[in-house]
Amino acid sequence: METQVPGLYLIEDFLSSTEATNLMNEINQQTWIKNRSQTRNIQIYGPKHDQSYTIIPNDITPLPEFLKELSKRILETTRNKLPQIDLKDYEPYLGIDKYTEIFINEYKPEDKLDQHFDHRSTYKEIIFGLSLECTSTLTFTKNNKKVKVKLPERSLYLMTGDSRNVYKHGIESGSLEGDRRVSLTFRTVNY
Repeated sequence: METQVPGLYLIEDFLSSTEATNLMNEINQQTWIKNRSQTRNIQIYGPKHDQSYTIIPNDITPLPEFLKELSKRILETTRNKLPQIDLKDYEPYLGIDKYTEIFINEYKPEDKLDQHFDHRSTYKEIIFGLSLECTSTLTFTKNNKKVKVKLPERSLYLMTGDSRNVYKHGIESGSLEGDRRVSLTFRTVNY
């Protein structure tokens, strides 16, 4: 369903509780590193980019098999639940190491993510996100006006249109309804 932010779609209960637990087990078996600012744990898969967000050809961290399968499920669910979304630029690429960048971020209650746009020249139009471990609030801003959108645990969201190109988005400190949130962000890169 579309949210109060134009172009932001939310699919609740994308995963069952059991599926989410199994996915977290897979994620937690992988290696966590610190993000650039050393404030959060993160895992990064797919093509790498430089500081100016230019994709570095042939510098790719392979996607684990469970993320490839999850990418297929995201496309299948989007096709079934949101038939109005045009996936032609994603079906051949999402889940392929060379074209799919996946960030897995771990957030604690005090963590924040500053308001930002995902780089339009680096990534294709649709950004897919999956929220695990707890419900949280994603804040969108346009002309200093804030719109807060609740992301239930186990929900999938799609940012496209205005939500991607007109509104900045971020996470304010204290926006988690639990002790830990793990988010998976799927972006298809432009070469």
